Amino acid sequence: MGSIIFNIVLALVFIYEAFILFTKKNGGSDKNFEKYTEESLAKFSPIGGVVLLLVVVYEVIEILHRTGIAQFLPLDEDGSIPVYIHVPVLLGIVALYLILYFTMLKKKDDYVDPKKGGNSSAPSKSDEDEEY
Repeated sequence: MGSIIFNIVLALVFIYEAFILFTKKNGGSDKNFEKYTEESLAKFSPIGGVVLLLVVVYEVIEILHRTGIAQFLPLDEDGSIPVYIHVPVLLGIVALYLILYFTMLKKKDDYVDPKKGGNSSAPSKSDEDEEY
């Protein structure tokens, strides 16, 4: 019973994330507005939302199988969906999402990654160099 509740919560989380992608068009995070162009975020968000809805569909199918309401996939002796179906489906969805993420989102020209210490080509000014 606990695994069914976990799958329901997981499906609700992915529905929420897909809703955020569809409505805010932020690529999954508000920090993406600083990093990526608005056009690429507007293109990626609906497609990313559809991919997350694929995860929701998979979770619903798994919930239906575990409850015994609908069983149209082969089951193990334990009554669960076998690993050779789980793993390729989930890895395929994750790979599709990552491919879309890295190919569709374009960084802004003036974006400087704060983790890399800023723009190293610009001369640094100290307090002594400033004129008053």
